[in-house]
Amino acid sequence: MMELVTIRRFGDMSEALLAKGCLDSAGIECFLADPILQGSNGLSLGE
Repeated sequence: MMELVTIRRFGDMSEALLAKGCLDSAGIECFLADPILQGSNGLSLGE
């Protein structure tokens, strides 16, 4: 099982979505953590 690693936290969702789009375009699997549960917009990768 892969361990998830937060690589960055963003101040707003638009920045987080832009970073996610760049990683997705490069073929890097990632997802945005739930901002309500996390307290901020975290971007995580599987390790």
